Amino acid sequence: MVSDMAGSHPGLMKILKLVDEIYEGKIVLPEFQRDFVWSNRDIRDLIVSILSGYFIGTILLLRRGGSFEFKIKYFKGVDEANPKLPKEPDEKNAEKAVLDGQQRLTALFYVLHHPGYPPKGASNPYRYFIKIGEKLDNGKDWDDVIWLISENDSSRKITIGGRKYSFKELVEKKGGFQNLLEDKEFQNYLYENEIIPLPTLSDRGDLDDWADNYEDYLRTSKNKDPEHARDRKKKIKSEFDEWFEFEVPVITLQDVPLEKVAEIFERINRTGVELSVFSLATAVFFRQGQRLRDYWKKYYKRSQQIKKYCSVEDENYPKYILQIMALLQGKEVKKKVLINPKRFKVDEQKWDEAANLLDKALKKIEKEYGVMDRKYLPYKPIIVTLAALLKFCHSDEHRRKIDAWYWSSLFTGRYAGASDTAIKQDFDQVKNWINGGPKPDVVREAEARIEQLELTRITKGALCKAIFNMIATKNPRDFLSGNKISLEKIEDHHIFPIKSGLKLVNENSILNRTLIGRKTNQKIHRKKPSIYLREMKKQQNSWDKVRENLSLHLINEEAFQAMKNDDYQKFLRERERTIKEEMKKKIQT
Repeated sequence: MVSDMAGSHPGLMKILKLVDEIYEGKIVLPEFQRDFVWSNRDIRDLIVSILSGYFIGTILLLRRGGSFEFKIKYFKGVDEANPKLPKEPDEKNAEKAVLDGQQRLTALFYVLHHPGYPPKGASNPYRYFIKIGEKLDNGKDWDDVIWLISENDSSRKITIGGRKYSFKELVEKKGGFQNLLEDKEFQNYLYENEIIPLPTLSDRGDLDDWADNYEDYLRTSKNKDPEHARDRKKKIKSEFDEWFEFEVPVITLQDVPLEKVAEIFERINRTGVELSVFSLATAVFFRQGQRLRDYWKKYYKRSQQIKKYCSVEDENYPKYILQIMALLQGKEVKKKVLINPKRFKVDEQKWDEAANLLDKALKKIEKEYGVMDRKYLPYKPIIVTLAALLKFCHSDEHRRKIDAWYWSSLFTGRYAGASDTAIKQDFDQVKNWINGGPKPDVVREAEARIEQLELTRITKGALCKAIFNMIATKNPRDFLSGNKISLEKIEDHHIFPIKSGLKLVNENSILNRTLIGRKTNQKIHRKKPSIYLREMKKQQNSWDKVRENLSLHLINEEAFQAMKNDDYQKFLRERERTIKEEMKKKIQT
């Protein structure tokens, strides 16, 4: 249990007090925390839970000792909502950092202080209101009376001063949402319809002010008698007692080293947003004067190769660069090493060397290993080992050994499990092999296992992708035209189409699939092989050309004859034999 940890102080705290301290910059986030990723649905659910008094989980804080061991940042939107704060958090002001609870607290801050960014899945900021009149009069659930609207909404109309406006028009006319909230005409619209803006619930005093003005509106504009107005106000205010008194369990840690912080975070946050190694390393090495995220952005900007495999927000590929650096330093690639400045050295020169090797590895898998697109990459972590090994590849013999290791790893599922261990072991063994040592374990395993593989059962996964890669290295031509296939328009094709009318078993097996052009796939559609083979001959002028073309798809003469006879079972047997022969060639040196 988290509360049993040394240095922890459990207790209860009003959640609005936490939000206040976030606004004041007293509660911050570690730099390694990921961004806010909640959608409007998530935010609405949280509001409903608090209004209903439901348990929303524990908040975990780390109290600052002398200083935080990592770089800190404001919660998203705090600097916009409170421009009096310095541009960067002041450690003298920042008392605690949130380790668990970021998404919940950011969501609450968002609805109460309305910063100008959109939630996940939205294009524009959303503003939250509660139709409290419908709650009181119709007995609706909280979930049914929360009204959220985009600042860019042009469809729903709001009547003010006898004229209909869209919400977008109102926000633009008043120069922003905060100005709209302070506009007298808009306030009267809210009183008239008994709608409370969520920012009014940031403080009990704000709700009191809103309720007093609402009471005055009922008496002066609606001619309600004072007793009715007071009673209505009282009922509305009482609906939010749960909200203002809502407390959450808070665990506050103190004097906990950064490595322990990461362990705690991951243990309690299994169902949340995973803490990335790169984000944690970024925070650790910031103290060493190294700006890892800046290094990553510079590399991403200059490299055309990396853009094919990830976005600049990705957290895996920058981690891979750190792991390449670790291998070159003779270190393990596990998290405990990558976030420990005493064991692992980082500077921009080492980063650039590793990033350039990553680029070389990505080019190699594309040009030599048949990875046409990132969705066809069998295992991402294998890139780390490959990149580091390329530094030591100085001859054709070295290249052949690296190739044999690479394909062996794919055929044996080497990187399907604990890849950090595999990365280090393979790097050491292949590097030793290059220098005249014994054959790596994974190559020996592949030599023994290929013949035992049951490819008929392979329909998806890394081995399926590896076989597609292997076909791609043959530079296969389009089935019908015989022309080179555009990789951008390539498709996964069933050689014996599922809807051909033939009786097929294991029809999705990799043995019944290959890569062809999109247009050809559409033309073949549900035709039997015996039928579309004649169309192939017609377009390519001879059966020899057809045979040559099919051989590039690892379809031998016997399998070709089986296609002509629509003999599915014989085709599977022959194609499995051909594919396994090609697999054996790939691991030869």
